[in-house]
Amino acid sequence: MIDKNYKIVVFGGGSGLSNLLRGLKKYPLDVTAVVTVGDDGGSSGKLRDLFNMLPPGDIRRVLLSLSSNEDLFNDLFSYRFPSDIDGLGGHTVGNIILAALSGMNDNNMSKAIEQLATILNVKHQVLPVAKTPIIIEATFEDGTSAVGESSIVTMNKKIASVRPYGSFEVNEKVIEAINAADIIVYSQGSLYTSLIPNLFFDEVKEALKKSKAPKVYVANVMTQDGETNGYKLSDHVKALADVISTEQIDVVLANDCMDIDCDILKRYNEENSYLVEADIENVKSMNIIVQRSKFIYIEDAYIRHNQNKLAAYIFKILIDMME
Repeated sequence: MIDKNYKIVVFGGGSGLSNLLRGLKKYPLDVTAVVTVGDDGGSSGKLRDLFNMLPPGDIRRVLLSLSSNEDLFNDLFSYRFPSDIDGLGGHTVGNIILAALSGMNDNNMSKAIEQLATILNVKHQVLPVAKTPIIIEATFEDGTSAVGESSIVTMNKKIASVRPYGSFEVNEKVIEAINAADIIVYSQGSLYTSLIPNLFFDEVKEALKKSKAPKVYVANVMTQDGETNGYKLSDHVKALADVISTEQIDVVLANDCMDIDCDILKRYNEENSYLVEADIENVKSMNIIVQRSKFIYIEDAYIRHNQNKLAAYIFKILIDMME
């Protein structure tokens, strides 16, 4: 019998993190979502530059995904103004609201997040990984480099490593959450621009090293053009381990369903995105447990992670390791 809410910390950004959180919020868990703040493109990038604020897009998505009233608020907060409207073109309502709340609180995004969480009836914690917007620098395998998330993904080169460009102050609440966590999860999503930028800070790496909580990586199903072209499962794991070490990855959840409609795969392939080959033995050789299952489903001809099944596996890992 479960007599308490266990504490879970989930790192990530974008739609991958939001998807996973929708499943996890159904369990007796106190969720802390740690969100990257390196986005410098689109609506988030424009608001970041205009108001010198943390980019709001990923924060908005995560707050919505954790809301008990997501169905009520999602269409409104995700509504994007047509691009031909002066001033508001391309911005989402949720991003504008976060910008307004930040401005009302002297550019205090933590306070803005708390207030929007109250509006959305979010019972969990959403933390930007840093106190100020971060800038990402990538080095490619050919020795060249690029600065800024939007520049990195358009280079269409194989990434060797990413790091912060400059020095940035980590949100101390992230370290507190790691120290208190019963389980830690690295979410699926953009490997180099959503997940790893949460983890390349020395304070975060040290806290993860000290934590005795089991650590789970939810592996991507498809490669991402401009980030993980040609990557197998082991390549994803190695890229993550290069930042936090293999000792900080206990379990990998990997999709084993390759039976996908050819027309759907063809459309992905035309965008230079392919199914991630699950080279299980290479991952196991790193002393990492691999749990495989059909972690996907098809929705409107798109391949989606099954949030409910992933959450069930993660919760079972937690319970098994707590016994």
